[in-house]
Amino acid sequence: MKKYLHLIWLLLLSVALLCGCGKKSGAPAATDEPEPTVTAEESTSVVCSDGSRTLRFRRNSDDQWEWVDDVSFPLDEACVAELIAAAQELETLPPITLPEAPEFYGLVGSKSYLHITRSDGSEVTYRLGKQSDDGGYYCCSSENDKQVCVAPEGIMAVLGRNIYDMARLPELPDLSPGKIRSAAITQGDATDHLAVSRGTWSRGGQDVTGEDQIQLLTAGLETLTVLKCVDYAPAAGAAAVCGLEPPAATLVLELDKSEFTLHIGEYSAAEGGYFVTIDDDTTIYLMDGQVPALLTGWSVGG
Repeated sequence: MKKYLHLIWLLLLSVALLCGCGKKSGAPAATDEPEPTVTAEESTSVVCSDGSRTLRFRRNSDDQWEWVDDVSFPLDEACVAELIAAAQELETLPPITLPEAPEFYGLVGSKSYLHITRSDGSEVTYRLGKQSDDGGYYCCSSENDKQVCVAPEGIMAVLGRNIYDMARLPELPDLSPGKIRSAAITQGDATDHLAVSRGTWSRGGQDVTGEDQIQLLTAGLETLTVLKCVDYAPAAGAAAVCGLEPPAATLVLELDKSEFTLHIGEYSAAEGGYFVTIDDDTTIYLMDGQVPALLTGWSVGG
Protein backbone atom coordinates (compact mmCIF):
# COMPACT_ATOMS: atom_id res chain seq x y z
CA MET A 1 0.00 0.00 0.00
CA LYS A 2 2.79 2.38 0.91
CA LYS A 3 4.37 1.61 -2.44
CA TYR A 4 1.23 2.74 -4.29
CA LEU A 5 0.91 5.90 -2.20
CA HIS A 6 4.51 6.74 -2.94
CA LEU A 7 3.91 6.33 -6.69
CA ILE A 8 0.82 8.58 -6.55
CA TRP A 9 2.78 11.26 -4.70
CA LEU A 10 5.53 11.17 -7.34
CA LEU A 11 2.93 11.45 -10.10
CA LEU A 12 1.34 14.53 -8.51
CA LEU A 13 4.74 16.14 -8.03
CA SER A 14 5.58 15.54 -11.70
CA VAL A 15 2.33 17.19 -12.82
CA ALA A 16 3.07 20.23 -10.63
CA LEU A 17 6.55 20.58 -12.09
CA LEU A 18 5.23 20.29 -15.63
CA CYS A 19 2.70 23.02 -14.93
CA GLY A 20 5.48 25.21 -13.58
CA CYS A 21 7.46 24.73 -16.78
CA GLY A 22 4.77 26.60 -18.67
CA LYS A 23 5.69 29.87 -16.92
CA LYS A 24 8.09 32.30 -18.61
CA SER A 25 11.44 32.27 -16.88
CA GLY A 26 11.79 36.04 -17.30
CA ALA A 27 8.42 36.91 -15.77
CA PRO A 28 8.85 39.56 -13.05
CA ALA A 29 8.06 38.66 -9.50
CA ALA A 30 4.93 40.18 -8.06
CA THR A 31 5.51 43.29 -5.98
CA ASP A 32 3.39 45.27 -3.56
CA GLU A 33 4.30 48.57 -5.21
CA PRO A 34 1.19 50.32 -6.63
CA GLU A 35 1.15 51.34 -10.25
CA PRO A 36 1.47 55.13 -10.74
CA THR A 37 -1.88 56.82 -11.30
CA VAL A 38 -0.19 59.30 -13.64
CA THR A 39 1.84 58.16 -16.66
CA ALA A 40 3.39 59.99 -19.59
CA GLU A 41 1.47 57.84 -22.09
CA GLU A 42 -1.95 58.51 -20.56
CA SER A 43 -1.54 62.20 -19.75
CA THR A 44 -3.25 64.61 -22.14
CA SER A 45 -3.02 67.92 -20.30
CA VAL A 46 -0.61 69.41 -17.77
CA VAL A 47 -0.98 72.69 -15.88
CA CYS A 48 1.65 73.97 -13.47
CA SER A 49 1.82 77.04 -11.26
CA ASP A 50 4.25 78.35 -8.67
CA GLY A 51 1.68 80.82 -7.38
CA SER A 52 2.69 83.68 -9.65
CA ARG A 53 3.03 82.05 -13.08
CA THR A 54 0.73 79.46 -14.67
CA LEU A 55 1.65 77.41 -17.75
CA ARG A 56 -0.74 75.12 -19.62
CA PHE A 57 0.24 72.32 -21.96
CA ARG A 58 -1.77 69.80 -23.98
CA ARG A 59 -1.13 66.87 -26.26
CA ASN A 60 -2.23 67.67 -29.82
CA SER A 61 -3.59 65.46 -32.59
CA ASP A 62 -0.04 64.61 -33.67
CA ASP A 63 0.64 63.24 -30.19
CA GLN A 64 3.01 66.12 -29.44
CA TRP A 65 2.96 68.48 -26.48
CA GLU A 66 2.26 72.15 -27.14
CA TRP A 67 1.97 75.32 -25.10
CA VAL A 68 -1.71 76.28 -25.01
CA ASP A 69 -1.07 80.03 -25.15
CA ASP A 70 0.98 79.77 -28.37
CA VAL A 71 1.00 76.44 -30.20
CA SER A 72 3.77 77.66 -32.53
CA PHE A 73 6.19 78.05 -29.62
CA PRO A 74 9.18 75.64 -29.98
CA LEU A 75 8.42 73.69 -26.82
CA ASP A 76 10.96 71.19 -25.56
CA GLU A 77 8.67 68.24 -24.82
CA ALA A 78 11.19 66.84 -22.35
CA CYS A 79 10.18 69.67 -20.00
CA VAL A 80 6.58 68.41 -19.94
CA ALA A 81 7.88 64.90 -19.31
CA GLU A 82 9.74 66.32 -16.28
CA LEU A 83 6.49 67.73 -14.90
CA ILE A 84 4.79 64.35 -15.25
CA ALA A 85 7.79 62.68 -13.61
CA ALA A 86 7.47 65.16 -10.74
CA ALA A 87 3.84 64.11 -10.28
CA GLN A 88 4.90 60.45 -10.17
CA GLU A 89 7.49 61.28 -7.53
CA LEU A 90 4.88 63.07 -5.42
CA GLU A 91 2.79 59.90 -5.49
CA THR A 92 5.59 57.91 -3.87
CA LEU A 93 6.26 60.28 -0.97
CA PRO A 94 5.43 58.83 2.47
CA PRO A 95 2.62 60.55 4.36
CA ILE A 96 3.33 62.42 7.57
CA THR A 97 1.35 62.47 10.77
CA LEU A 98 -0.87 65.52 11.12
CA PRO A 99 -0.28 67.18 14.49
CA GLU A 100 -1.74 70.44 13.22
CA ALA A 101 -4.99 71.48 11.58
CA PRO A 102 -5.02 71.28 7.74
CA GLU A 103 -4.82 75.08 7.50
CA PHE A 104 -1.40 74.97 9.17
CA TYR A 105 0.17 73.38 6.09
CA GLY A 106 -0.93 76.16 3.74
CA LEU A 107 -2.71 73.74 1.43
CA VAL A 108 -6.16 75.31 1.64
CA GLY A 109 -6.49 77.76 -1.26
CA SER A 110 -2.87 77.32 -2.31
CA LYS A 111 -2.07 78.67 -5.79
CA SER A 112 1.00 76.47 -6.26
CA TYR A 113 0.00 73.23 -7.94
CA LEU A 114 0.52 70.63 -10.64
CA HIS A 115 -2.66 69.51 -12.41
CA ILE A 116 -2.82 66.58 -14.82
CA THR A 117 -5.66 65.28 -16.99
CA ARG A 118 -5.60 61.64 -18.05
CA SER A 119 -6.77 60.20 -21.35
CA ASP A 120 -9.91 58.79 -19.67
CA GLY A 121 -10.90 62.31 -18.63
CA SER A 122 -10.03 61.93 -14.96
CA GLU A 123 -8.00 64.64 -13.28
CA VAL A 124 -5.64 64.93 -10.34
CA THR A 125 -4.14 68.00 -8.69
CA TYR A 126 -1.05 68.02 -6.49
CA ARG A 127 -1.18 71.15 -4.35
CA LEU A 128 1.84 72.62 -2.58
CA GLY A 129 1.62 74.55 0.66
CA LYS A 130 4.06 76.09 3.11
CA GLN A 131 7.69 75.13 3.42
CA SER A 132 8.53 72.61 6.09
CA ASP A 133 11.37 72.98 8.57
CA ASP A 134 13.71 70.99 6.30
CA GLY A 135 13.04 73.22 3.28
CA GLY A 136 10.55 70.98 1.48
CA TYR A 137 6.94 71.84 0.69
CA TYR A 138 3.83 70.32 2.25
CA CYS A 139 1.83 68.62 -0.47
CA CYS A 140 -1.42 66.73 -0.93
CA SER A 141 -3.28 65.15 -3.82
CA SER A 142 -6.88 65.90 -4.78
CA GLU A 143 -7.43 62.13 -4.82
CA ASN A 144 -6.50 61.95 -1.14
CA ASP A 145 -6.55 65.43 0.38
CA LYS A 146 -6.48 64.04 3.91
CA GLN A 147 -2.96 62.67 3.37
CA VAL A 148 -0.13 65.18 3.57
CA CYS A 149 3.47 64.57 2.52
CA VAL A 150 6.58 66.72 2.17
CA ALA A 151 7.77 67.35 -1.40
CA PRO A 152 11.49 68.00 -2.00
CA GLU A 153 12.60 71.63 -2.12
CA GLY A 154 13.46 71.40 -5.83
CA ILE A 155 9.81 70.87 -6.81
CA MET A 156 9.14 74.62 -6.83
CA ALA A 157 11.98 75.21 -9.30
CA VAL A 158 10.34 72.70 -11.65
CA LEU A 159 6.91 74.32 -11.35
CA GLY A 160 8.24 77.87 -11.52
CA ARG A 161 10.12 77.75 -14.80
CA ASN A 162 9.58 80.55 -17.29
CA ILE A 163 8.19 79.35 -20.63
CA TYR A 164 11.44 80.46 -22.28
CA ASP A 165 13.30 78.03 -20.02
CA MET A 166 11.23 75.32 -21.70
CA ALA A 167 12.06 76.30 -25.27
CA ARG A 168 13.72 73.89 -27.67
CA LEU A 169 17.09 75.45 -28.48
CA PRO A 170 18.40 75.57 -32.06
CA GLU A 171 20.82 72.87 -33.12
CA LEU A 172 23.93 74.54 -34.51
CA PRO A 173 25.58 73.11 -37.64
CA ASP A 174 29.00 71.48 -37.58
CA LEU A 175 31.36 74.46 -37.29
CA SER A 176 34.61 72.52 -37.22
CA PRO A 177 37.40 74.09 -39.35
CA GLY A 178 37.12 71.46 -42.07
CA LYS A 179 33.48 72.40 -42.75
CA ILE A 180 34.07 76.15 -43.26
CA ARG A 181 34.62 77.52 -46.77
CA SER A 182 34.58 81.25 -46.08
CA ALA A 183 33.84 83.75 -43.33
CA ALA A 184 32.65 87.35 -43.32
CA ILE A 185 32.81 89.37 -40.11
CA THR A 186 31.01 92.72 -40.12
CA GLN A 187 31.23 95.60 -37.65
CA GLY A 188 29.32 98.69 -38.67
CA ASP A 189 30.32 99.47 -42.26
CA ALA A 190 33.52 97.39 -42.22
CA THR A 191 33.61 93.73 -43.27
CA ASP A 192 36.52 91.32 -43.02
CA HIS A 193 36.34 88.72 -45.84
CA LEU A 194 38.20 85.47 -45.22
CA ALA A 195 38.56 82.49 -47.54
CA VAL A 196 39.19 79.01 -46.17
CA SER A 197 40.72 76.12 -48.09
CA ARG A 198 41.92 72.87 -46.54
CA GLY A 199 42.36 74.47 -43.14
CA THR A 200 44.19 77.52 -44.47
CA TRP A 201 42.58 80.92 -43.82
CA SER A 202 43.48 83.75 -46.17
CA ARG A 203 42.64 87.42 -46.56
CA GLY A 204 43.18 88.99 -49.97
CA GLY A 205 45.27 85.99 -50.97
CA GLN A 206 47.53 86.23 -47.91
CA ASP A 207 47.73 83.33 -45.44
CA VAL A 208 46.46 84.56 -42.04
CA THR A 209 45.91 81.15 -40.42
CA GLY A 210 48.48 81.92 -37.73
CA GLU A 211 46.87 85.17 -36.57
CA ASP A 212 45.82 85.03 -32.93
CA GLN A 213 42.22 86.04 -33.61
CA ILE A 214 41.88 83.43 -36.37
CA GLN A 215 43.20 80.75 -34.04
CA LEU A 216 40.80 81.84 -31.29
CA LEU A 217 37.88 81.93 -33.74
CA THR A 218 38.41 78.42 -35.12
CA ALA A 219 38.84 76.99 -31.62
CA GLY A 220 35.79 78.84 -30.27
CA LEU A 221 33.41 77.92 -33.07
CA GLU A 222 33.64 74.22 -32.23
CA THR A 223 32.39 74.90 -28.69
CA LEU A 224 29.81 77.57 -29.58
CA THR A 225 26.81 77.07 -27.29
CA VAL A 226 23.29 78.51 -27.12
CA LEU A 227 22.48 78.88 -23.43
CA LYS A 228 18.79 79.75 -23.42
CA CYS A 229 15.89 81.42 -25.20
CA VAL A 230 15.44 85.04 -24.13
CA ASP A 231 12.50 86.19 -26.25
CA TYR A 232 10.41 84.26 -28.77
CA ALA A 233 8.63 86.33 -31.45
CA PRO A 234 9.93 89.53 -29.81
CA ALA A 235 7.86 92.68 -29.88
CA ALA A 236 8.97 95.75 -31.78
CA GLY A 237 11.89 97.38 -30.02
CA ALA A 238 13.07 94.25 -28.19
CA ALA A 239 15.96 93.67 -30.60
CA ALA A 240 17.16 97.25 -30.13
CA VAL A 241 17.06 96.88 -26.35
CA CYS A 242 19.30 93.80 -26.71
CA GLY A 243 21.78 95.65 -28.94
CA LEU A 244 20.72 93.75 -32.05
CA GLU A 245 19.32 96.64 -34.08
CA PRO A 246 21.85 97.08 -35.51
CA PRO A 247 23.99 94.21 -34.19
CA ALA A 248 27.40 94.92 -32.68
CA ALA A 249 28.86 92.31 -35.05
CA THR A 250 27.67 89.77 -37.61
CA LEU A 251 29.37 86.55 -38.60
CA VAL A 252 28.46 84.78 -41.86
CA LEU A 253 30.00 81.38 -42.47
CA GLU A 254 29.75 79.53 -45.78
CA LEU A 255 29.76 75.83 -44.96
CA ASP A 256 29.90 72.69 -47.11
CA LYS A 257 26.20 72.63 -47.91
CA SER A 258 24.70 75.56 -46.04
CA GLU A 259 25.28 79.01 -44.57
CA PHE A 260 25.30 80.06 -40.93
CA THR A 261 24.68 83.63 -39.78
CA LEU A 262 25.15 84.89 -36.23
CA HIS A 263 24.04 88.41 -35.21
CA ILE A 264 25.60 89.53 -31.93
CA GLY A 265 24.12 92.11 -29.59
CA GLU A 266 25.05 93.35 -26.14
CA TYR A 267 26.60 91.40 -23.30
CA SER A 268 24.28 90.84 -20.33
CA ALA A 269 26.09 90.65 -17.02
CA ALA A 270 22.85 89.56 -15.35
CA GLU A 271 22.33 86.70 -17.81
CA GLY A 272 26.01 85.83 -18.23
CA GLY A 273 26.13 85.86 -22.02
CA TYR A 274 25.53 87.76 -25.26
CA PHE A 275 22.16 88.37 -26.87
CA VAL A 276 22.15 86.87 -30.38
CA THR A 277 19.88 85.93 -33.25
CA ILE A 278 20.63 83.08 -35.66
CA ASP A 279 20.07 83.09 -39.43
CA ASP A 280 16.68 84.63 -40.28
CA ASP A 281 15.04 83.65 -36.98
CA THR A 282 13.98 86.70 -34.93
CA THR A 283 14.04 84.72 -31.67
CA ILE A 284 16.58 86.22 -29.28
CA TYR A 285 18.88 83.73 -27.59
CA LEU A 286 21.64 83.94 -25.03
CA MET A 287 25.01 82.60 -26.13
CA ASP A 288 28.23 81.87 -24.29
CA GLY A 289 30.68 84.75 -24.48
CA GLN A 290 33.88 83.36 -26.02
CA VAL A 291 33.12 83.81 -29.73
CA PRO A 292 30.76 86.81 -29.41
CA ALA A 293 33.34 88.71 -27.35
CA LEU A 294 35.98 87.95 -29.96
CA LEU A 295 33.78 89.10 -32.85
CA THR A 296 32.60 92.33 -31.20
CA GLY A 297 36.26 93.20 -30.64
CA TRP A 298 37.42 91.90 -34.03
CA SER A 299 40.28 93.72 -35.74
CA VAL A 300 39.11 94.06 -39.34
CA GLY A 301 41.98 93.38 -41.71
CA GLY A 302 44.10 91.88 -38.94
